[in-house]
Amino acid sequence: MLLEQQRPWTTGMLCMRWKIGQGIMAGALVLAGMAGVVRAGDSPLRMSWTSADHASGLYLAKEKAVVRVLVENLAEGEQKLAGRFVFGPKGAEKTVVEAGAAGEGVTTIVPIAESAIGAGKSVMLDVPVTFMVAGEYELHWQREAAEEVVRNAEGVELVAIFAPRGKADASNPWITLLPRAAVRTRGFIFDYAARTTVRRFVLDETYLFDPAKKTVPVIGASMEASGEEFAAMIGELKRAEGELVLRVVVPLRETAE
Repeated sequence: MLLEQQRPWTTGMLCMRWKIGQGIMAGALVLAGMAGVVRAGDSPLRMSWTSADHASGLYLAKEKAVVRVLVENLAEGEQKLAGRFVFGPKGAEKTVVEAGAAGEGVTTIVPIAESAIGAGKSVMLDVPVTFMVAGEYELHWQREAAEEVVRNAEGVELVAIFAPRGKADASNPWITLLPRAAVRTRGFIFDYAARTTVRRFVLDETYLFDPAKKTVPVIGASMEASGEEFAAMIGELKRAEGELVLRVVVPLRETAE
């Protein structure tokens, strides 16, 4: 592992480029959190999508995909599953569209075959969708007068992008913030690099130095991930021949003279 110190980007900030080598700092352990799943208050069924063809959730315009949806019955009795899935650009009107006039051709409607789910049971559904235009997308579950957004529990977003024109090598000038989902979803960072050709990522950390113990938080603390998850992400970044730029903010305390 090589750390190359560069000029500070702002006052009190230290920037280091982390070239993925043979090792990683061990022992990083932070309690993991999960992004909430939006659920209608009157529904005992909980829905979340667990995976898609591409772990990063990135697709090209006009590309087809299959989104796997987990449906869990949280009630004590059997519950009916019915309605339809509506997939389209985020923020677009999805409550009045019909199959014959599906959001001006950008919305996918998938009817759900009515079935029953036993108490405490769950089912997996494969939902075929199409990304028509570039932008962020959402999957909705509609039934009767209710509607809710089906989200990924790890925070992965479904996005259609324009086809990248650069090459996934050292000549690629692009750099982006490390997505939080990168440490929670196996295969995310490798797929992200392959889909976008972006291989350099920025990780922001705020280090408050403890003068008594002479310690600072571990690298990766801001991602709220375990050491195992962070190490797995670094392994994927190495496989993608990528780089991680560590941008460190060190708060400065005023002391009495």
